[in-house]
Amino acid sequence: MSRSLSYKNVSKRRFNCMKSTMRARVNDFAHKNNYSITVWQVPDKDSGRWHIKLESSKINKPSLDFIAHVKLSPNNLLTIDLIHMPAFISTSSAVREVNAVYHSCSQ
Repeated sequence: MSRSLSYKNVSKRRFNCMKSTMRARVNDFAHKNNYSITVWQVPDKDSGRWHIKLESSKINKPSLDFIAHVKLSPNNLLTIDLIHMPAFISTSSAVREVNAVYHSCSQ
């Protein structure tokens, strides 16, 4: 499965909704699973490198580190290239999560 995702019809408003929804989902996951968000680098601009890292205070829980290149084109095409994520998380699982965020922010 490709680690590059493309979404059509992503207006600036929808893009901001997706970022906000993603932040809420990550916060919820972190809270429920005893993680803290130690890195949240999601730029305000339409393109750039996103870096999100969650760490647990429990020794036996691995850190969750995600890096992606994100670009929103002037023609409302959103491209997300997954650069790095934990090895035990499948690409299909990551894609499902991003798809859920995309669909939750309908125009």
